Amino acid sequence: IRCELGMNCLDSLLYKLIDLTHFQYSYIRIFVDILLTLVGYLLGGVFGIGTIISVVITGPRVEFFSKKKETVKGCILDGFL
Repeated sequence: IRCELGMNCLDSLLYKLIDLTHFQYSYIRIFVDILLTLVGYLLGGVFGIGTIISVVITGPRVEFFSKKKETVKGCILDGFL
């Protein structure tokens, strides 16, 4: 996202929700991940400790590294493109 190589469908929806609600990315991502996990479970899927860890950690990690990227000039891929 921060390298300006485009973003996936889920992230574009999440950033639209951020614009509408003014919540932080990590909170919206955790909520959406919980919602998607619940829907998957109701459709017959299974989940375990790895799913729970992923749901809780993914949003804060993406937000953390996105902020770190803002403090570093350029992206690693900039030199290659």
